[in-house]
Amino acid sequence: MLVSLISSIFIIPVVIKLQILDLPNERKIHSKAIPKAGGLGIFIPVIFLLLYDYTIKSNAHYNDYIVISFSLLILMITGLIDDKKDISAKKKLLFQLIAAVITVFSGIRFYIFSNILADYILSIIWIVGIINAVNLIDGLDGLAAGIGIISCGCFCILGYKYDVYIIKLISLVLIGSSSGFLFYNFRPAKIFMGDTGSLPLGYILAVLGIFSTKRIGGFTSIYIPIIILGIPIYDTLLSIFRRKINNRPIFTPDRSHFYNLLMDTKGLSHVKTVLTLYAISAMLCFVSLYMLNINSLYKNVLFWLIIFISMILTQKLGFIHVDDVNNKMEAGS
Repeated sequence: MLVSLISSIFIIPVVIKLQILDLPNERKIHSKAIPKAGGLGIFIPVIFLLLYDYTIKSNAHYNDYIVISFSLLILMITGLIDDKKDISAKKKLLFQLIAAVITVFSGIRFYIFSNILADYILSIIWIVGIINAVNLIDGLDGLAAGIGIISCGCFCILGYKYDVYIIKLISLVLIGSSSGFLFYNFRPAKIFMGDTGSLPLGYILAVLGIFSTKRIGGFTSIYIPIIILGIPIYDTLLSIFRRKINNRPIFTPDRSHFYNLLMDTKGLSHVKTVLTLYAISAMLCFVSLYMLNINSLYKNVLFWLIIFISMILTQKLGFIHVDDVNNKMEAGS
């Protein structure tokens, strides 16, 4: 936390000088240019601490530190280039796939199906999917960092419950570095994490999900990280669905996100929207921890009940319909 607090002080003027700025437009909340690439302040400390732990300890996850650190570096550099030059979605996806493939083939993967190929495919889809889900949720001051802290808190509890050192280590380190960054990122934000932060943040959360399912065991173990990361997953699926029914390209940015809809249709302020999503995320984490204490049948019932309730609420809140909310954004996009 201290390293993140201090490093962010130095990063802000550097990224301003390098003109790595998030410029305002009709689609965005802020009205002035804000420096981004603040993810450097989050993940440089994380990588150094992982490598430091690698040098002083020898345990079952010894080589995982190198794989995770290398993948974080790939994603952080990809995000930094995107924050500066706006690279295409296809190029970003390529580097996400590279990081996911390296991770999965190093042994960090799901062990859910009897078919190893199915586990490999699911693991790659999971990592790339969560990376993009967290990237998409990073649209309000403090939202992605706060959701990351809450999710890591839940993963940390899992790590202590099952005594998995690497889950405890990564969760605590990320809670600290994200909390230090959040001091500058909460409304009104002095800096955004940008893709430099959201891509590696999504990767770390995906990896923690994989480690947790391996220790919990069984097919229903995948429900746990899905519920923990319910907010970014829901937001991604909602955005894709709204764009499809409004005949928009899936990768076209707009205001179809969960947080945008809460502000645009329900009149919530910026801070209230962020705090509401924090509360929902915390509630989902409590549900996921409760699921650890029930059998597979009840896990299935509870999981699909959550899916059903979310679908009903989505309809009741008016989030799914063909409208022109995003039409005025086409030029800006």
